Amino acid sequence: MNSHSSRFLSTSEKLIGEIESLKKDSNLYSVVHGDAFLSNFLSDGTVLDLESMGIADPTRDPATLLDHPDVLDPKEHFVYYTDTLQYFSNRILNKAALDDLFLMNRICNAMCQIGSKLNQGKNEQALFYFNRTLDTIQLLGKKELETAFKDYVMHSEQFAKIA
Repeated sequence: MNSHSSRFLSTSEKLIGEIESLKKDSNLYSVVHGDAFLSNFLSDGTVLDLESMGIADPTRDPATLLDHPDVLDPKEHFVYYTDTLQYFSNRILNKAALDDLFLMNRICNAMCQIGSKLNQGKNEQALFYFNRTLDTIQLLGKKELETAFKDYVMHSEQFAKIA
């Protein structure tokens, strides 16, 4: 393995570890779409792209959906989502754990979108997701996660050219 690959694996492992540290004990799982981007929902209610459907924490889909650039205040929408989830699940949910899961999923989704947008030549959108992720990490006050995230993203020569 060359030094470039070795460094990439090292930064990847560090970033994954930092993201996983956000997740507190949670035994809350539900069926999720798994790829809940706006483009996978038609105006008539038809849901597309179900190959990623599975069992996961219930914040995965709203973290994906609410991280779209057109959603100005995802936190406000998430409060509505958790209230609705609590109502339908008929149980008291640990809002702090849900918030942590939401933020963890939001960071993972944004990282995926950064790479996707770079590959599509949509540099402005890649920067949007980068900045939104940094804002989320800074809300958490996690310096180690911020450093790991920046190291990971800057490892991409493609991103380094636009940053």
